[in-house]
Amino acid sequence: MGEVVPIEISLIDDVVFSGSMICKVADALREKGVIVREVLAGVAVKENIPIITSQGIGVKSCFDITNVLDEVCERDFYFGVAQSGQSVLTPNNTVLKQPYFSPFGLPVDSASVPEDKVYDFSKECLGCSYTLWEDMQKNSGRVLTSNDLPERIANTPTEEFEILPLLCSASESLLEQ
Repeated sequence: MGEVVPIEISLIDDVVFSGSMICKVADALREKGVIVREVLAGVAVKENIPIITSQGIGVKSCFDITNVLDEVCERDFYFGVAQSGQSVLTPNNTVLKQPYFSPFGLPVDSASVPEDKVYDFSKECLGCSYTLWEDMQKNSGRVLTSNDLPERIANTPTEEFEILPLLCSASESLLEQ
């Protein structure tokens, strides 16, 4: 038998923000015998690159930006849209998507929303999400459920649920916060 050569790879990401998810992925791959040599990104927050390079992983990006408070994408403000919100690793190593708005996420911590604007921000995100899913349900001619979501969403029931009633109850729960 020949010598086992470790697998070396590059990770590709659109935006390297904090570097923490890249480090978690690299750690998980390392446990499987895969070495992450570099990260290739469209954009990287310059102050956070050392978090990754301190683990021996190079970072190459098209643009390095500085003094960033937060990074957002329009899809992050809709419930259940593919790749929206933050990726959250659960204790059993399942990745969930956590929206940037209440009651599913933490808008102050994850989206830099001022505390006094959380209600209005979250209500608007829920309203837009409801309209989106209502249109999709109408156009599909069927009731849409959690089985239609591209990813599991944090702070939602583990059993199958209908999306529109969940968004209605989420809106009602904002009043109670």
